[in-house]
Amino acid sequence: MPHKAKRVLLAGVEGVVKSKKVGCNTLALEYTDGRKALRYHNTDVITTYPNGNVTLTSGGWRTSTTKMRFNSKFNVWTDKGVWYIKEPATAKVLPFFDGVTFDSTGKLVGKVEAPDFEKIKAVKKNIAKYIKLVDTLNTIPMPSNGDCWYCLMQTQQGQSLGDAFKDTSHLESHLEEGYLFGSIIFNALKEKGYKDPGLIMYMNCKTSIKAALRRYFTKRLLPEVQAA
Repeated sequence: MPHKAKRVLLAGVEGVVKSKKVGCNTLALEYTDGRKALRYHNTDVITTYPNGNVTLTSGGWRTSTTKMRFNSKFNVWTDKGVWYIKEPATAKVLPFFDGVTFDSTGKLVGKVEAPDFEKIKAVKKNIAKYIKLVDTLNTIPMPSNGDCWYCLMQTQQGQSLGDAFKDTSHLESHLEEGYLFGSIIFNALKEKGYKDPGLIMYMNCKTSIKAALRRYFTKRLLPEVQAA
C-alpha cells in the first residue's frame, strides 16, 4: 500500500493542534477539544476523550492492518471472520463493533449484541453465489446509464449515491436478483486501490474483480466481518 504524506492524511481534518506520523499512513493527533486519536488513513481508529473514555472504530475497514492499529493498545482478533475484543477491565470476550467504548477503568460503556451467525452465513453464501457470476461473463461490462443509479452516480467526493446515503438495500437486491453490471465492478476495484479500474475490466482480470467484489459487499453488508 502506498505511503501517504502527512499533509494528505490531514486533509480535511479540523481542530488538530498537534500531529505526528507514527507509522505507515498513521498519525497520532491531538484536538482542540482535548481528544487524542490514532488515525489510520481517514479514520480515527482509537480516540481517547478527556474523561478517559476510549472509542474504537474501523470506519468500515475490517482489515488486518486496521486490526494491527487496534492491537497497539487493545486485544482484537478474528475467529471465523468475526472480530472480537477483550474488555480491558475483566478480559471478557466481546464481539467487536464500530464505536465500542470503554471507560477510564477499562469497562464497556453500554451494551453489545452477539453476532447473528445465521445471518452472516446466509449473506456470505449470497455473496459467494454473486461472485461466481463473473466467471460466466465473456467480457466484463463497463459502467453505463443502464446500471443501478445508486452505484453509477457519484458525489463530488467520489462516493456512490448508495454510500453517500448509507443505503445498502440496493446491494441486497443485487445479490438476490443476480444483477451484475459495470458500475458496481468499477466501484469495487476503485475501493480496492486500483488506479485504473477500467483497465482491469478491459483486461478481463476476473480473479482481481472477484476479490474486489467480495471485499466491497462484505464491508457494507457484514460490517462485523473482516473483509479479505
